[in-house]
Amino acid sequence: MATPPRRGTLTYTLLALAALFVATALLTRAYRAERQQRAEMHFRSGQWLAGEGKNPEAAAEYRSALSYMHRDPRYRLALALALYRMRNWAEAQAHLLELRNADPASGLTNLMLARLAAAGGRTEEAAQFYRSAIHGLWTEKPRENRIAARFELIDLLLKTKKRKQALAQLLELAAEAPAGAALQRRMGGLFLQAGSPRDAADAYRDAIGIDRRDAEAWRGLAEAEFAIGDYRAARRSLQQALESNPGSPDVERRLQQVEEIIQLDLGAPHISSAARYRRSRALLRRALASLEACLAESGRPAGTPLGAEAEALLQGRAKNRDQAAAENIAMIQLLWTARRDACGLPPAGDPLAVLVARLPQ
Repeated sequence: MATPPRRGTLTYTLLALAALFVATALLTRAYRAERQQRAEMHFRSGQWLAGEGKNPEAAAEYRSALSYMHRDPRYRLALALALYRMRNWAEAQAHLLELRNADPASGLTNLMLARLAAAGGRTEEAAQFYRSAIHGLWTEKPRENRIAARFELIDLLLKTKKRKQALAQLLELAAEAPAGAALQRRMGGLFLQAGSPRDAADAYRDAIGIDRRDAEAWRGLAEAEFAIGDYRAARRSLQQALESNPGSPDVERRLQQVEEIIQLDLGAPHISSAARYRRSRALLRRALASLEACLAESGRPAGTPLGAEAEALLQGRAKNRDQAAAENIAMIQLLWTARRDACGLPPAGDPLAVLVARLPQ
């Protein structure tokens, strides 16, 4: 008959097993702590190197950190950022997509993916990632980061000629953006690029309401009013800009152009018959000079039958001012068409281009 084990032997066995379990747990914890410590050491080293602009070396440190703690998102994100700065976009995207799979709402991850897509010319994909970044979660400065992401999206949409989408984003931004002159000025400029000068004017006026000495805001408001076609208002805004920043060559040049448009505008309401005639002659001279300069620059002979007809109109004496003004206007349009065919047209804001565009039909 077998002898049953003694109670003391069983107790010792259980105690030994418990001690072994505790020792194993302690060793495992120590091992993990050691790996975490080494990972943090490499991570901090990478952060310092990245701050010094040494991205390849930083990436190597982040890889080492990941080799110890493969699942830590901080290390993977830092590596992705370093790779992005190195323009190693394919590997950066792989890491970012892994991070997004784990946390789809991360604002920073979506922002970086948007930048990568934009750099690769994938505009629609980039726009989607930007929207996810705008509505995503940010651990630091959420409002500022969302506004910055929306600005990047707007810049992308304008660059790719998607003005309606850019305008929609700008209107959303205007509704939620905090007060600030610099922010309003930036929005004003973007509204102008998006083809909405009235919204631009509102943004610039908001900036001026914060600081009436803001010369940049007055200058921007003048451009918005110019685009609207309110040249007298543009003149007043430019004068205010000069009061805030005397001697600005850019503002002085633009003010001179606006004065020229006001003085020669044949599309202005309520001008007398005599003024219409004088303006038509002055504008005819400028249109002829513009065509001749264009022909000379392109190496073509300046004398043309059309030019001779224009000279004859300028040399003749008007018996009927209204009829003469109408003849001058018709010749201006012919000269402008000839200039367009020979050399193209000057920028849309050029005073002569503005004046021709405003000719009565």
